[in-house]
Amino acid sequence: MVANGVRKEFSLKTYDYEDAVQKAADLDAVWEAPTHEVAIAQINAIKGFSKQAQNLPFDEVWRRYEVHPERAMPHTVAEQMSCRNTFNEFVRFATAPAKDRKQRRTIVSGIGEVPPSGM
Repeated sequence: MVANGVRKEFSLKTYDYEDAVQKAADLDAVWEAPTHEVAIAQINAIKGFSKQAQNLPFDEVWRRYEVHPERAMPHTVAEQMSCRNTFNEFVRFATAPAKDRKQRRTIVSGIGEVPPSGM
């Protein structure tokens, strides 16, 4: 692949010829995508990121996050505590009813109910 004048190579991670041809065809579809958003959605589907979201209860979400291999790795204890406090603040907001009657907000019980664009 040549992008911006730079040659990039990557492994299809297979020794099977037919599997390699299929993976290459999947990648061709990404290069021919009409928009950037479509290309990202196709890449996520190939990587398996577009699976159905699990509706984990909020008390289990942080435990899963702490052991996930792709989590953010704060350098100091203060950064770790800040991340945890921000998450807890979001959980309090998402699970509490609105204080003002004019404010319309859906109360959620798990992370799977949170829309990707926020609340």
